[in-house]
Amino acid sequence: MEFIASLLGIFQNCLLPVFLLIGLGFAVQRRFGLDVRTLTRLNLWIFVPALVLDRLSRANLSGGDLGRVVGFTLLLMAGMYAVAQIWCRARRYSVGLSAAFTCAVIFYNSGNYGLPVIELVFGKDSPAMALQTIVLAVQNVTTFSLGAIIIRGPSVGVRAAVVEYLKMPFLYAIGLGLLLQRTGWQLPMPIGKAVQIAGDGLVPIALVTLGAQLGQVSWSGRAKTMVASTAMRLAIAPAVAFCLLRALGWTGLVAQQLLISTSFPSAINAALLAIEYDNEPDFAAQAVMTATLLSALTVAITIYVARHAF
Repeated sequence: MEFIASLLGIFQNCLLPVFLLIGLGFAVQRRFGLDVRTLTRLNLWIFVPALVLDRLSRANLSGGDLGRVVGFTLLLMAGMYAVAQIWCRARRYSVGLSAAFTCAVIFYNSGNYGLPVIELVFGKDSPAMALQTIVLAVQNVTTFSLGAIIIRGPSVGVRAAVVEYLKMPFLYAIGLGLLLQRTGWQLPMPIGKAVQIAGDGLVPIALVTLGAQLGQVSWSGRAKTMVASTAMRLAIAPAVAFCLLRALGWTGLVAQQLLISTSFPSAINAALLAIEYDNEPDFAAQAVMTATLLSALTVAITIYVARHAF
């Protein structure tokens, strides 16, 4: 009964609102034909940097927690990158599909999906919320640096991809956010309020954008690839994380929060990059949707395991 109650609670409080916004974007795209590229650029150039700047500047984090969570998250990503690359080479995927597949596996939705789930499991005022903020920061940094290079590299080369990444505002939003967080300084009130409002707008805009992209996706021809990416993201990643946590000997709230966070579905931001750089955008959008749909069951299972194992 506890497991069933957790599953129903996650679906009602976290997944159903997400699906409603995606469905809205899907319906509007089918009815009016939205400019998905423009919506994507609004996300990447305005709403994502604003969210990161706002959340980092207001986070209450200790140096020890920061180091542990950053190290674990990067270690897991490196492990899943190796798993994804082995699979892609064994299946002889094209360079472009291999890049999109890898990003769907290593980058997960730690923000607009992850934060509500962590709040539901641990409570709004729990230290787990601050820990999840660290995971969100690491995921965002790597998505818009390593992810951009992986996705853009096949078409323009790694050097050109790095140059293009340095032109985006995300990196500078991270630097400013960390500076404000460490020094206690604040942005001038009108600017700070505008940043907060824009950051709060990321979740609905990103989900509607994803729904609009799904509205012009063809779902044929990639079933086996989709099954593989979804299985790696929702099942293999938490299993690897479980083994790492056991090997490190971590227990308690930190271990529970980290394990649960690794079970979240593929990141919307990775799909946005694929759309922006036109690198297998249909597959990227399908990977996010498929993983999000199936995560209703797999996240609940991971929560159950985390509570009983750590």
